[in-house]
Amino acid sequence: MITFRMTTKADDSQFLEWRNDPLSLASKDRGPFSVDESAAMNEKLRHRLFVAEEDGQIIGTVGVSNLSGAIELAWGIIPDQRGKGFGKRMVKTFADSI
Repeated sequence: MITFRMTTKADDSQFLEWRNDPLSLASKDRGPFSVDESAAMNEKLRHRLFVAEEDGQIIGTVGVSNLSGAIELAWGIIPDQRGKGFGKRMVKTFADSI
């Protein structure tokens, strides 16, 4: 079962590693994030970024934005969990919970 929790400062170093994964960077067409850039992003998103876990293991993240009255979701699967079918289940589970 996929569960969600709010991010914490304890997640910051892991987020930096995920953001600097080559596939993640390629999707953003940019170079690596610095520690300060990643920490600033975490603080800005802290109240609307969730960690997804299955059986106590982190599988990805889901972010929520409210743009002009419409809810927008953004998600990512951590590098070592990609290709295992978590993305669709994670987003469906999260959307069903809001």
